[in-house]
Amino acid sequence: MSSDVMSATPFSVVLSRKTVWIVAILLTSLLVLVPCMPSMTLPGHDSGIFLYFGAQILEGRLPFRDLWDHKPPLVFYLNALGLWLGRGSVWGVWAVELVSLVVAGILAYFFLRRYVRDWIAGVAVLGGLVNLALVLERGNLTEEYALPFQFAALLLFVLAEHKERYGWRGIGIGMVLACAFLLKQTLIGVWLAIFFFLLYQAFWDGRWRAFWNKLMTIAIGAGIVLSVCVVYFALNRSLALFWDVAFHYNFIYSDVSIAQRVQQWLDELWIASATSGFFMIGFVAWFAALVYLLIHHPPLLKIISSRWMGVLFVLAALPLLYRGFVHGLRFPYALTELSPYRLKIALIGLVLVAAGVWYILSRVSERRFLVWFERTLQQEKLSQYAAISLLLFLAVFDFPLELLLISISSENYHHYFISLIPCFTMLTAFFFESLCSFAEPQKRHYMPVVWAVLFIIPLFEGGAYALASQMKPGRNLQVEETVAYIEQHTAPQDNVLVWGSQTVVNFLSGRSAPTPYVHQKPLFKKGYTTPAHVAAFLADLETRSPALIIDTRLPSTPFVEVDAQGRCGWQPLDYPLGMEEVFDFICRRYELVKTIGSDQWRVYRYRKGS
Repeated sequence: MSSDVMSATPFSVVLSRKTVWIVAILLTSLLVLVPCMPSMTLPGHDSGIFLYFGAQILEGRLPFRDLWDHKPPLVFYLNALGLWLGRGSVWGVWAVELVSLVVAGILAYFFLRRYVRDWIAGVAVLGGLVNLALVLERGNLTEEYALPFQFAALLLFVLAEHKERYGWRGIGIGMVLACAFLLKQTLIGVWLAIFFFLLYQAFWDGRWRAFWNKLMTIAIGAGIVLSVCVVYFALNRSLALFWDVAFHYNFIYSDVSIAQRVQQWLDELWIASATSGFFMIGFVAWFAALVYLLIHHPPLLKIISSRWMGVLFVLAALPLLYRGFVHGLRFPYALTELSPYRLKIALIGLVLVAAGVWYILSRVSERRFLVWFERTLQQEKLSQYAAISLLLFLAVFDFPLELLLISISSENYHHYFISLIPCFTMLTAFFFESLCSFAEPQKRHYMPVVWAVLFIIPLFEGGAYALASQMKPGRNLQVEETVAYIEQHTAPQDNVLVWGSQTVVNFLSGRSAPTPYVHQKPLFKKGYTTPAHVAAFLADLETRSPALIIDTRLPSTPFVEVDAQGRCGWQPLDYPLGMEEVFDFICRRYELVKTIGSDQWRVYRYRKGS
């Protein structure tokens, strides 16, 4: 929606200037990334892996062939670009982060201002940026780099729909889809939302030929980028390794039980709705957007009044009833053991079951739905903003898709929720636009200020508080002490193996690992690890024996133990075939020389002459 709808007050004129919001986006992005500066903090777990890979790429090594990690390759090459720009300094990677975030914010602003007032678009974007502080976790993450691709896809999509010509726009949508996919396979929620909108549109108007043409154009763009990637790894004779590491391993890694998946969904909903005002507003606005679409789109109203919706209510109730009443997989709670939280969850589940059964038996008519909505929501006012429907379709589809994609992993890290930022930014914009739209015409120029005072503060409160708490240098003494010891007791050309997943130690110390398995989780993954993997790892240790091995004592990667008498051995566990030979090699060739830091990392030194 054009900014012309605002009254021409000096305040509104200032807020309608694009330059003001672009500068605000730049400054906010800079502020959000201050805690991620190299001078403020050491790289995080994932960031340390990406930085190490980037440094190794600049030395001629290739992901998957020479370096093992189950992420697709684009994030490694972005880190290589940053290190190249910074001449080996992490500041170059930080600059790439800043550019990425600024571009994402600007694209988001230009996308949203097509549907809402300029000041609302700007506030929604700034709210999304500030609340990144809640989930950014020291930055340099795949989800962070996906933001400009996600907003670029949204902007290109609405331009294509407005022009009713896809052409280069559709190709662009496909190209940024491939880029997001090559960052992390689960970062495609925005494009799935676009697909479901196009599918719904085809059902709605019957233009299936146009639907297939649009998909084909997008597929061409994705195919261009993916083909370059495939050809590159094929020419380097590592395409099979690319598939094995980035896809085969991830299929096994994400293979979790239904109970775990249900737990993930419930945790996600709690985090998304309770973390901050930004997420809470977006969560509430999602339901409002769904109602809005039901009012304005008869095909949706027909679907929602179907008996099948009752079945969906019952299915939605099952995980709530499970969470409320059941402990583990088999043991229900006794009534005296039910906490108020579990009672509340179970009560919601029972209400959904009752609603679902009533829905199935009563067959609610479309007309009864429509009458109820008209009485409740003053449809005549909402109809003025029918142009916002495309935005809402994307947001309504995207939110559950993002939750589903986040839950594919067997873990639930906070930074996974970065992928919700585009969706919640759209919903926040809809929320503020809706509030202003209900004002009387003669008072409308006052209402944005009133609602800003009431709602903008909670919108920013959670992220601003998190950001303020991060505005002081943070230290990781365990990593710092380990790096200092390595630098003191090894030469730059020496290899160092960090046993566990703290690859950041290799990067900060400038010491290479002697093997592609810079972290050893894949060597202990049931269903993936083969004797060939372990044999290759042992061969690397024998031919490029590291000067030091640092055991970070990660439970998922067990290591040898040295008793009080100096005898080296290992626990009798169900190890992958060949791993005991690896342990035997380490016991024969290495000796425990030091324990470092509060986490008691153990340093094993290569025995000279062994």
